[in-house]
Amino acid sequence: IETFLNIIVPASVGVYQRTLYLLKITKIKGLLFSINPTAISKSISFAANKSGIPVIGWQHGDANYKPSDAIVLNDLFLADVFFSWGKGCDENRNEIKNRLKLKTKTEIIGSAILDDLMHSKPQNSKLKFRHPVIVYVTSMYYLTNSYLFSEWAYSDNALYKTQKTIIEKLSILEGTKIIKLHPNMFYALPIFDAYCNSFKKQNVFSVRSQINAPLLFSLADIIVIDMPTTT
Repeated sequence: IETFLNIIVPASVGVYQRTLYLLKITKIKGLLFSINPTAISKSISFAANKSGIPVIGWQHGDANYKPSDAIVLNDLFLADVFFSWGKGCDENRNEIKNRLKLKTKTEIIGSAILDDLMHSKPQNSKLKFRHPVIVYVTSMYYLTNSYLFSEWAYSDNALYKTQKTIIEKLSILEGTKIIKLHPNMFYALPIFDAYCNSFKKQNVFSVRSQINAPLLFSLADIIVIDMPTTT
């Protein structure tokens, strides 16, 4: 509570006031977000609402078969319109939207990344790995508790221990083991990076943005995930 009152509240008010000022002196026509989970991001969106600037959300990631109320609330309650990837995503989101009595309009427009993959030429990778190539896509700890898919309580500590165990077990297998980490360094956990690097002699490598995910998956013989989140 002390952190919330002394740090988050003043920061949110400051960002709100600063955004109001910037919107007043600029010619910004709209605000587009992919995720809107924090007090700061919501303060920016609220300032746009108050300034008459349309707020537009575009789906970033979701456990589409059953999105949690928290994710839908973050996506919709300050947006004027929200763009979904496809029919299934839209139906699942609207089911919760109606139950929460949210009025945000939703539209299906597809995925920019999928469009790019469909219209771009296949990448010719010069990367050579010893097969089988096993790619382990790790879930990050930040905000992963929003994905309520299990009857068991979420624990970032339990996830961390599980990830270490998975890497340890993969290290004894033949082939190349690649640990895919979130590309944004904001979510980096140095102690986990160091743990991954401790298995280099067993042909275990960690990557963030050095190899894009579609290319990495195309090279994989086996793909492993630990939680059905945005992975």
